[in-house]
Amino acid sequence: MSPALSTEAVKLRSSLVGIVATTAIVGGIAVLSGAMLLAVTSGQPDLVAKLGPGATADWAGLLFSAAQITGAGGLLGYGIVLAWIFGREFSDATVSALFALPVGRGSIAAA
Repeated sequence: MSPALSTEAVKLRSSLVGIVATTAIVGGIAVLSGAMLLAVTSGQPDLVAKLGPGATADWAGLLFSAAQITGAGGLLGYGIVLAWIFGREFSDATVSALFALPVGRGSIAAA
């Protein structure tokens, strides 16, 4: 891992935003998948009809539900973390120093 990526990883691991976003994504997927599994096993036909193809009480239904939750929740969670990473540079007033470095902007954005 490059030094820039390892530095950003350390910043994310030690920040409150990184901890809360990771907990919300991992915990949210587990809780919502379990709730959908309980809804399927409740036997109420209106709930089963709303769940669509994921309305089975087996691994296929659980993974289908988890994939849907990850798609929606991941977009929100990763978007918040990405906004925090770039916003931190502006709030700390270090963004102007990034453009003075002798590396390309693509490398800065990748890091």
